[in-house]
Amino acid sequence: MQTADSQTSINTPSGHLADVNLDALAGKIADKLADKPTHNVERYLTMREVSEIVGITRQQINKMTRKGIFRAYGRGTRMTRYKLSEIEAAMAAL
Repeated sequence: MQTADSQTSINTPSGHLADVNLDALAGKIADKLADKPTHNVERYLTMREVSEIVGITRQQINKMTRKGIFRAYGRGTRMTRYKLSEIEAAMAAL
């Protein structure tokens, strides 16, 4: 139930009802997020995406990975990913 002063009742993890001031809660969350450093998010590519961007076949990507030119991340062939920044750096070095 919500009232005019942004009070609401919610179920806590223990199953009890608690009255929460949503504005105060939003302020606390914003303060915690402001304290955390921002990080650049690295983009990971599938083998298909690398193939399309670089213009080489999947077999050539596998060969370059085995030779250490590209570094693969993940497990197995279906979960293999490549960092975009590393692909760009490798292609610039060639």
